[in-house]
Amino acid sequence: MSTTTTPPPAASTAASRRVRILAGLRGRVRRGVWTEGGGRLLLLALAWTLASLVLDHTLRLEWGYRAVLLGLGLGAALATLRNHLLDPLRVALPDAELALAVERVEPRAAQALISAVEFAAADPDRAGGESRALMEAVVRDVETALPGLGYRRAVDAGRVFRFGLAAAGCVAVLGAWAALFPDTAGLWAQRNLLLSAREWPRRTQLEFVDAGAALRVPQGDEVTVRVRARGVVPEQVFLRYELDDGASGTEAMTLTGEGDFVAQLPPLPSEGVLQAHGGDGLTPELRIVLVPRPRIDQLALTAHVPAYVQRPPEAIPLGDAEVRVLRGTRIAVQGKATKILREASLVPAEGARVALALAGDGAAFAGEFVPSESGAYALEVVDQDRLANAPQPRFVLRVVDDLAPKAAFLPRGVGARITPIARIPGTLRATDDFGLAAVGAEARAGGDATTPLPADAPWLPLALPGLDTVGPGSEEFITETVFDLMGSSLGELKPEQTLALRLKALDRREPEPQVGLSEPVVFRIVTKDKLLEELARRQAEQRRELQLILADLGAAKADLEAIPAPAAADPKAAANADRLQALARGQRTLGARVKAVGDAYSGILEEMRNNRLFEETVLRRLETGIVAPLRRVAQEEFPLGADQIAAFATGGQEEGRGVALATLEAAARVLRQVLRQMEQLESMAAVLESLREVLRLEENVADDLERLRRQVGTDIFGPDPGPAATRPKDK
Repeated sequence: MSTTTTPPPAASTAASRRVRILAGLRGRVRRGVWTEGGGRLLLLALAWTLASLVLDHTLRLEWGYRAVLLGLGLGAALATLRNHLLDPLRVALPDAELALAVERVEPRAAQALISAVEFAAADPDRAGGESRALMEAVVRDVETALPGLGYRRAVDAGRVFRFGLAAAGCVAVLGAWAALFPDTAGLWAQRNLLLSAREWPRRTQLEFVDAGAALRVPQGDEVTVRVRARGVVPEQVFLRYELDDGASGTEAMTLTGEGDFVAQLPPLPSEGVLQAHGGDGLTPELRIVLVPRPRIDQLALTAHVPAYVQRPPEAIPLGDAEVRVLRGTRIAVQGKATKILREASLVPAEGARVALALAGDGAAFAGEFVPSESGAYALEVVDQDRLANAPQPRFVLRVVDDLAPKAAFLPRGVGARITPIARIPGTLRATDDFGLAAVGAEARAGGDATTPLPADAPWLPLALPGLDTVGPGSEEFITETVFDLMGSSLGELKPEQTLALRLKALDRREPEPQVGLSEPVVFRIVTKDKLLEELARRQAEQRRELQLILADLGAAKADLEAIPAPAAADPKAAANADRLQALARGQRTLGARVKAVGDAYSGILEEMRNNRLFEETVLRRLETGIVAPLRRVAQEEFPLGADQIAAFATGGQEEGRGVALATLEAAARVLRQVLRQMEQLESMAAVLESLREVLRLEENVADDLERLRRQVGTDIFGPDPGPAATRPKDK
């Protein structure tokens, strides 16, 4: 049975103090491990947070890079946790180790503390040869000295304080960042801890303009891409494209306005994606989708003119050629496109669009409009992709008014002076752009030598042959007619009166037709004697002109006889040839003058015929003897003589001179014969004029005798109660 020795009270108190001191030291050590481990973890967390924030915000890391960075941070944290917290906490801290730690910092212990700890823990029954009393004495001495030992220095308080301060600083920095910049801290946590795809806010925000989920581009067209920049507007924005066929590239965009950039890409061979970047701004990828434009496969344009024109509908051709349409014409449009349409319309060069109605299938369209102004029209259809057709069918209309008809009367074979029994031949011409309804003639006469025809004198309808042949709807009517004063509806015309003729044309416009009037053709009625005097004067002028021509022809013959033949050995051969060529040209000029005389004389004879001055047989004889020879010699002898003279100038043969002289002489004989005919006609006219003068004298004498007889009767028998008898005058 063992006996337990109870130590005295003082010794027991010292032992408990030692135990408490070592236990407290053990707690300080563990608290220091926690402080240092936690400080290292917080420092690592702060460093990783700052590094990831800077890298991610600057480089805008993709998901994979952020995942790698997060893995590296977690790995470093686990290593720090194991090396600086878990492993140190698993280390056992026996009293002996604590005693050695105190002795390392307390020189006064001098290995007494470790000995006391070992002696106190030793089993008294197994002390062996060691002095039990000595061991207890050492323990008592150490325990007595414990309050004065610096056991607290066994733990590096400065190091623990630094790590604790670092941990507090990390917590303060992270807490302040989260409190002051919650959006930034939250976004960082989402991107770097939760690996979210949410983007960092950018100073420059770029977005595609007028583009939805995809940019639908007409196939074969250039691609216009617009980007708008907000925030900090960069100096340059670049557009990157990657096509499905492998092609890629980058285009610099052009700044066109405040923050607006545009780029023009050539027609793309395939679809792809676009992305624009500038400054720190970056747009999302935009898909390019190539879509075909709508086309118009079936198109019909029909012009429906107003009903009064009485014309069937006409097709309007496409192109730049103007199509003339009457004002009020209705244009019908029908067509069909290759795609379902959103809208269809006619687009004039100026003015408002004309909307066309879509049919049930969405591809067909139709409509009508009445053009009010001339111009070009394009047909535009827009499909569901808001793409318009290109090229657009085009046509040009010229809207014209239904103008009044035009009419003209061109008299022929008469002059401004005519006899009361004249016939007036001429050409009637009437036109209307949309068809004539009727053509008529009007005339009015009046006035005298001292009083002109009143401006308000009535126009009387006049029957002219050929006017009843106007075809319905004819746009042009031309006919030859003759207005004969003998037996006309105008009654008897007297000398010195004025006669005016005009043509009247009517169209078919509704509700009232339009009237077109020709310019009046005005004639002065004269006696046969006065007209003959004028024609005789004109005949004399033509005769004198023919005499001059004959004289020039004689001079030409003399020159032809005098000019030497242009022989090769003659130094003046070239000059002589030039003179002969000039002589040949002169013959052609003389021929033209002869023809002019013949035409003028023919006009004089035609006036005689139309004014009924001579019998037709007389006029035909004069045409045969005067006009026909002049026209023949102008067409035959004079050109032939000119050719012969030119041949003589070239060849220089004397035989050629003789041939040319013979031709000129033949022409001269014809002219002399015609001159004799002219002189005979003038002599006959003079005789006729003398006879008329004798008749006028006889008529005047008879009138004087009648007046004298009445005067004598009045003196003898008094005034005659009845009207004076008059005898008819000789006509």
